[in-house]
Amino acid sequence: EANLPQESQPSKILNLDDIWLKVIAMLESLFISKKRYYHAKRCRGLLKQIFEYCIKLEWMETNPALSKHPDEDMHQVRSNSHIEWNKVPEFLSKISSKSCDYSVANLAVKAYLMMGIRVGALVRLDWSWFNKEKDLWEIPAQTTGLKNLKENTGKEFNHLIPSTPELAELMNKIHAITGWQKYVFLGDKQTHLHEETINKFLKRIDARQSAHGWRSVFTEGCQENKFSWDIVQRCLGHREHKQGTRGHYDHSILLNQRRSLMEFWTKTLVEKGLTI
Repeated sequence: EANLPQESQPSKILNLDDIWLKVIAMLESLFISKKRYYHAKRCRGLLKQIFEYCIKLEWMETNPALSKHPDEDMHQVRSNSHIEWNKVPEFLSKISSKSCDYSVANLAVKAYLMMGIRVGALVRLDWSWFNKEKDLWEIPAQTTGLKNLKENTGKEFNHLIPSTPELAELMNKIHAITGWQKYVFLGDKQTHLHEETINKFLKRIDARQSAHGWRSVFTEGCQENKFSWDIVQRCLGHREHKQGTRGHYDHSILLNQRRSLMEFWTKTLVEKGLTI
């Protein structure tokens, strides 16, 4: 502030009521009037952080974005849309018919359907993460999409995905296209594919099926075929077994059981219509 020209420096104390009225008007104009209640809440949260910064600089005394807009609570949480397990053959047939050109994006969609992890982790796959000796993918703990806490670092928090014959065949096709550089799913500007690419592709195939919703299909299909939730959730990258009292003692990986699940899963997808 001291380095600013005198005429550029803000007045020390801004009028709280005026600012709050402007915040309300902005939220109503951009979000509330369009029934985008969640976005209104997110925007107010960002403004709250900005005003906290202003308070530290002694430009303001109190934060005008602390109080929520009364309509923010009208936001309804919706689960990610997905098809039912018995609709999978029809869905996979559509996927195969629409993805026969073997572009990186189309191959990424098929890999996503096979691997069970979140899109954020899938698109960031690095070729160096594949362990040939153990025949598995080992995704570092702090990779976006794994949703590990910041303190959860080290190999014990890495996510392991056993390879299968079907997944290996798919990866060989991708390697022929992108194996010369870092990312498995190479996007524009020598970085990885954008996360939204997969979601948009699936939505075009079937509006009922979102990318994240495929994890629900994965769960239903595996549990319908007698795999325990404990194994399913580890393949999904969930870490419930590391919480509470159990988390202090349970250091198991259950790799063989997870490999059996992944072998079932990728083989079943092919049998139900997925073309590699």
